[in-house]
Formats: sequence, C-alpha cells, structure tokens
Amino acid sequence: RAEQFDSSTGKLYDLSGNGFVGTQSGGVSLLGREFPVYETGTWTPSITFGGGSTGITYSAQEGNYTRIGDTVFIAGYFELTATGSDTGAADIAGLPFTSKNLAVGHQGFQVGIAGLMTGLTSPITGIFLDNSTSIRLYDWGSTGTASLNEANFTGSSSLRFSATYQIQ
Repeated sequence: RAEQFDSSTGKLYDLSGNGFVGTQSGGVSLLGREFPVYETGTWTPSITFGGGSTGITYSAQEGNYTRIGDTVFIAGYFELTATGSDTGAADIAGLPFTSKNLAVGHQGFQVGIAGLMTGLTSPITGIFLDNSTSIRLYDWGSTGTASLNEANFTGSSSLRFSATYQIQ
C-alpha cells in the first residue's frame, strides 16, 4: 500500500483508498495498521560478564536505533572506567527490542572501533542471543572461536558498533 504523510495536518493517509492511517505528534513515530512501521529512539548500551555487571563503570554510554517493521538498526558506543568484579562471557546488554529466535548465528554486527582491548587474535564479532536483549561478543578467527570475557577488557576499553537484527 502507498502512504503519504500530510505535514499540514500531521496525518498519514493510505493512498490506495485515501483512508486515515495515523497521526504524528511530538516525534517520529508513524503507526501502521498492525504495528509500528517506523520508529526512532535512543538506548543505553552496557557490558556484562557472565550475566553480571557488578562494579562496571563508564565514562560514556550512548546508542540510537531505527525500527522499520520487524527490523531494527542500532548503533552504540561505550567507554569503560572500570571492568568490575564479574567473570564470564562478555555481552552487550540493553538492546531496545527483544531479538527473534532464529536458532542460528544470525543478524548483522559490525565493530567500528575496539580500543584498549587485550588478548584479541581476530576481529570482534557478535551474535544476537535468541529471545534476548543481548549480543554475545566473540574473537572469531581462522584458528577458532572464543567468547570474549572480562580478561579482554581493561579499565579504559571502548567499543563502537552497529548492527541490524530481527525482532519478535
């Protein structure tokens, strides 16, 4: 169906029958018949180790997202000032929407900057955990795959990333 937004009235019309679809007010959120078809916003990325985040502190945390139907595009950045006391696999937590269960290593994840990290042998990649709001980070190379953990981060590590994923 073709839609057109009338900025003078703040209304979205279905051009196939000129039917009223939704109203825009105070931000960008155009509603379709079933679910939001376009939405933008911010989120706060964080890091956890083994599911915990005890004592982790940040000098910067920022993220934004765009949702189009059931696809979400995210970008995020964080910079640590302390890694805390937890141990285990490193996850980026706090995604704005729960990922879809695809039962395979899926979705698209790209690291732009990984600063002051230790012990890496390959580029960092990430896999969205099924039915979750977290991304598991991996050192993924020709010699094998290993989950990143607290030992790969320092009290000054930073990570800038972007990703695309499917949601419920």
